[in-house]
Amino acid sequence: MPPGVTYYRNAGRAPCGTTFPQQMTIQAAIDVAKGTGFVNYPVVNTLSMTIEKNKVTSTRAGVTKSRLWP
Repeated sequence: MPPGVTYYRNAGRAPCGTTFPQQMTIQAAIDVAKGTGFVNYPVVNTLSMTIEKNKVTSTRAGVTKSRLWP
């Protein structure tokens, strides 16, 4: 089990979770000519995760995966 999950469970902090926005930035050659070099990818995704007693869940762009962890 990843150390972060073990830490929060052992510290009595589960259930817990967080949610935050993510916007990717890509480097595009066409914009290098304009002097910027980087372009924000137009989609802003919402990332979230939860740690529960026996399950960890991760969500990105509306797709959720859960895993049972003893």
